[in-house]
Amino acid sequence: MRSKRIAINLVFWSMLSVFAIGACPAFAAEPAALLGQAQAQALVGKTDKAYALTEDAAHLLWNRMGLSITTTLVAEPAHGFGMYTPRSNPVFTKKQKAIVYVVPRGYQVQHQSGKYVFGLALDAAILDKSGKPVWEKKDITSRTVASRAFNREFYLCPSLDVSKLPAGGYTLQFTIRDLLTKSSVTSTLPIIRKDS
Repeated sequence: MRSKRIAINLVFWSMLSVFAIGACPAFAAEPAALLGQAQAQALVGKTDKAYALTEDAAHLLWNRMGLSITTTLVAEPAHGFGMYTPRSNPVFTKKQKAIVYVVPRGYQVQHQSGKYVFGLALDAAILDKSGKPVWEKKDITSRTVASRAFNREFYLCPSLDVSKLPAGGYTLQFTIRDLLTKSSVTSTLPIIRKDS
């Protein structure tokens, strides 16, 4: 492995989605029931209460959907959640870095002492054509977040310096680990390193 030859620069960013919710979500309730209540409130013009109920339903669904991840090669570091420019191709020359926009979904969020808590860790690896790691690192970032908002707009934007890799095809592998449930999910992206 060439861990000393591969530099990694992680731009870590999380957008905290702040929503106007009333009471803390009724976690014993069913999403369908909450959505029915929201519809009833909307029909009588109580849109603020309807919105709060739909948020409570969304929180329940989020915690039930299971952990997933999307990864996208981008032209430059993202400026915020969803604010990125996809890279036009996966070919990298000697002076270019592989910047990846990583979005986890369905990570567990727990309500603790008046705050919403979740924890995530990111691992990364570069694999050769045979699937053998030529570089890997666990816990590129590992963070537990406690917020008064139920945060769903969260992303990471790691930047990998692939300039020292010999020319050829590789696979970038990213694994998100949920620190609360101990579950994990992996996503891969193919890249090509060219000398010219």
